[in-house]
Amino acid sequence: MKVDQDEIGKLPFFKCAPIGCAAEGPISDDVISKLLTGRNIIITIYIRPGEGLRHVLSLDGFADGYKALK
Repeated sequence: MKVDQDEIGKLPFFKCAPIGCAAEGPISDDVISKLLTGRNIIITIYIRPGEGLRHVLSLDGFADGYKALK
């Protein structure tokens, strides 16, 4: 995963079902800060080694949503 061009880490899948897989992990204060100030998050999902699907998602509204959850 990347926020804009900054690498923020990798998360392994912990559970898969016919409709998809889930990944989870801790989020540090540094990562939250990058999500709050970033423009896009880039997530690459690897189906096989070297074969990934890249998704670019806007972080517009993330800061407002995060603030509402606190």
